[in-house]
Parts: sequence; structure tokens; C-alpha cells
Amino acid sequence: MASEALIFPGATRPSPDRAPAPPIVELRRRLDPSGVMIDQLDLAAAVERIRGFLRTDGVSQIATVNLDFITIAQRDAYFRDTLNAANLAVADGMPLVWVSKLLGEPLPERITGVDLVDECCRLAVETDASVFLLGAAPGVAECAGRRLRERFSGLRVAGVYAPPFGPLKIDENERILAKVEAARSRPAWTN
Repeated sequence: MASEALIFPGATRPSPDRAPAPPIVELRRRLDPSGVMIDQLDLAAAVERIRGFLRTDGVSQIATVNLDFITIAQRDAYFRDTLNAANLAVADGMPLVWVSKLLGEPLPERITGVDLVDECCRLAVETDASVFLLGAAPGVAECAGRRLRERFSGLRVAGVYAPPFGPLKIDENERILAKVEAARSRPAWTN
């Protein structure tokens, strides 16, 4: 399963009243278990990195990498490049944690997509951001939005969308981007 975060901290184009934030320069300790780079950090450090994304202009991508992703990435160079270009890639699977120990570069812990959804919702409330729920079967994102609002008082769900199952076609990808863009007046996070 993947979690992708599109974080919109403001206009992506510079405006006269807001100077673009300086780029975040950081050293990322990453492990390469089989062609896919995974950040070597725990949940607290991942949350701090996401908090940093919120302070920058632009879009940030987060991937929760599991064995299925590694297998797909070995066959599909575009998928592998997408994962490796993510601003944050965490290990969403104990087998990856175990392999990292065998390689002598242990990942501190497994970080699931569910863990990140909760933490992103906390951050959204804390920073007055909104979330956009993307994916699953029709009706699932709406239900998830209701439950998340119950759990995180003050959470704003900017929108929901369930694209058709299967590979995304160019027109569907454009539709998704347009829906997310139309829903954002403040920072948004998509899953």
C-alpha cells in the first residue's frame, strides 16, 4: 500500500507579498535494500520532516515502501524512480526492517501508512491545514473523512475522490490534479 502526500503550504508560484521559502537542505540517511531507497528514521523524525515540508512552497511526496513495492520497482524503472524521488520513503513492513538489520544498517522501526495518516491529521489541525482523501472504492474516502474528523477535532477535509480502479490514464491523472488543486485554499495532504 502506498501513501502519497501532496503538501501545499501556499501558492506554488511566488507572490509579491510572500517570498519563496529557502530550500531545505538536509542529509538523508537512506538504505538501499534492492534498488529502492528507504529513509533511516523513526516515526518522530518522519513527522518532523513532514512538518518541514509544510514550511516550504511546492509539493512533497511520501512513500510507504513495502516488499510489494520493491518487487514492482525491480520490474518497473519508472515506479522505482518515482519511489527514489520521493521526499520521504519509509519502511512499511517488518521484512524490510529485518533485512536492514541483516545488511548492518538497521531501520529504527516500521512506519505504516496508517501511522502517517494519523500524524498528518494531527499536523493538519495544528497548522490549520486541510487534507484531501484520494483513493479506495467510492464512499470509502467520505467515510474515512467522517471518522478522521471525529478523531481529530478541527480537522478540515478539503475534498475526497475515488478514481477508477486500474492504471491511471493521462486524463484521469489530470482530473485528480484538478480536483486537488480546486480543493486547496490552504495546505492539503492527500492519501
